[in-house]
Amino acid sequence: MLDTGRMGTLSLAVSFGLLLLLRTVVGAAIISIGAGIDAVVFTAYYRKRRQIVSGEPTLPFSIPDAMTERTAPGARRAQVWALVVIAIGLCESEMIGLFVMMDALKHERPIAVTAHRGGHLHAPENTVASIREAIADGAQYAEIDVQMTKDGVLVVTHDSDFSRMAGVPKKVWELTYSEIRAIPLGAHSAPEFRNEPAPTFDELLAAARDRIKLNVELKYYGDHQPHLAERVVAAVKSAGNGEPGHHPISQIQTVAGGAPARTEDSGWLSHVGECQETGATESGFSWRGI
Repeated sequence: MLDTGRMGTLSLAVSFGLLLLLRTVVGAAIISIGAGIDAVVFTAYYRKRRQIVSGEPTLPFSIPDAMTERTAPGARRAQVWALVVIAIGLCESEMIGLFVMMDALKHERPIAVTAHRGGHLHAPENTVASIREAIADGAQYAEIDVQMTKDGVLVVTHDSDFSRMAGVPKKVWELTYSEIRAIPLGAHSAPEFRNEPAPTFDELLAAARDRIKLNVELKYYGDHQPHLAERVVAAVKSAGNGEPGHHPISQIQTVAGGAPARTEDSGWLSHVGECQETGATESGFSWRGI
């Protein structure tokens, strides 16, 4: 007698197989009907154009007499065998798909859910409220974007200005943080978040600490973010328990103070103690434990 786990796996596999078979049959029917409609439409259009141009269509629109006559026994057998072969082919393809699904079920892997710019179904993106929403939704990671203000404060925001979020066409690097803090970002959010501001990176680190992991993306717009990577690394280290867990996408080759980093091409690098810029427009890295 099968145990509950095996019965559940078998039931799931059978369900997958039936769904795949149904999808194949429905897909084949839709494709066949669509091809037939296309053929009728194009044939009718072609005949009409030929009549306009030469006065006489070259394609008959009615079914040929040969197709309306009784099918010969040999031809009928060939048609039956063709249908059998098609049915066998469909069944084999579905069985292959079923075996692939069964094999995939044997190799379950953990899946991490990332809330892009936090959870912003109700709260504005990239805010403390969006981080709390992501935590409440059960996400393991929150992706955030970091820039630097005119007075050197690390601020969490995605765009180069606040036109989309607040209707304020001012660049991040043209404003001090106190000016940015006065801009409410929740015009399109739930009423309780209408006045939510763009937080500092330190505020977001505090909100995320021991509750959710952060995937930090460094936003570069031209050369307005000098030493952004070093500043972010320093902020994470200052917050404590910040373990670099993922690699910079393109720009950061090494990070300050013994934090290992990796680029796409060079693999893990030694601890150099400073960030080296390579001219990319964006980079990002994840931090565990904060």
